[in-house]
Amino acid sequence: VYCMSRKKVEDIAKFLKQNKINALPYHAGLSNEVRKKNHDRFIKEDDVVIVATNAFGLGIDRHLRFVAHLDLPKNIEAYSQEVGRAGRDGLPANAFMTYSFSDVIQLNNWIQNSGAPKEKMILDQRKLKRLIALCESVDCRRKVILNYFGEEYLNDCGNCDNCLTPPEKWDGKLEAKVVVDAIQAIDERFGSVHLVDFICGEESETIKKWNHQKLPLFGSGKHLEEKQWKSIVRQMIASNVVSIDLAGYGTIRSNSNTKAFISNEMPIFFRKYNKEKVKRQKDISETISTGKNKNSAEFEKLRRLRLELATAQNVPPYLIFSDKTLLDLIKKKPKTLNQMTKVFGIGEIKLQKYGKLFLDELNS
Repeated sequence: VYCMSRKKVEDIAKFLKQNKINALPYHAGLSNEVRKKNHDRFIKEDDVVIVATNAFGLGIDRHLRFVAHLDLPKNIEAYSQEVGRAGRDGLPANAFMTYSFSDVIQLNNWIQNSGAPKEKMILDQRKLKRLIALCESVDCRRKVILNYFGEEYLNDCGNCDNCLTPPEKWDGKLEAKVVVDAIQAIDERFGSVHLVDFICGEESETIKKWNHQKLPLFGSGKHLEEKQWKSIVRQMIASNVVSIDLAGYGTIRSNSNTKAFISNEMPIFFRKYNKEKVKRQKDISETISTGKNKNSAEFEKLRRLRLELATAQNVPPYLIFSDKTLLDLIKKKPKTLNQMTKVFGIGEIKLQKYGKLFLDELNS
């Protein structure tokens, strides 16, 4: 689980532990001894979740089923590398990411304060905008990522959330006009929170401080909920119909595309927010380590044996047998050592070292 700050890493790890999930923190603020201990446990034990900043990543040598980003990574390159660590054994894996515009502002502040040459900062800001566009895309995410790296992918992947549960689209030309008018009414000086409050008619402290509740367009978007307007603003930024001024504390501003949108009255399609059907995306992972799997009991027996052997030899469990091998053992149910040679990942050496132990456990 990736988080942007050390504090959030600690908070999330604590939250997971309280909910009986074996979670360990990892960030640069921990001592070398604690980092090494947590890293080793993650590599060598089953069912360990590591909650980390991007200080954790290189040298992960195990098979991962799940990678979650609870904040934005720096760019699409970092995102691809981090989620790409899951599913390397060929079995299905899941990636999950959530973000807010406060992440965008924080990342941009890091870019601004990095001390890098101006050209590098401009490049990093462009990369950040492309990442936002990926997050808000209604197209196949594999297509978007590969397009970013200059590759063309003709078919939809069939695995990402947009392919599995295609979002409904609607022409939000009138709503986009409300956003543009509101941006101009408050002089293009405020961020998304203030903008949405203004559109929804929410008399927040900042709204009252600037007397924006007295402007004619205050509350012009009361026909939609706050979450819908937040989604619309995010998608307009991702589509570059309006801009987020990364160097100006996240203020939302019009740009040349805004003027073209207004003058041409061109349609603009948004992802539909459905209050009655906000649900988790379909989980495509095989539930190989949960009670939901019909072979769960057998799998857990073999996994316990694997862990005992790995602990005794002080090696990661996958070096004994991979999850894929355990699943193939359950599927083929060999009765003899000779039949075990037909199982994925079992060669002569591993057959000699572990064959009888796993065969006895499988058939017990």
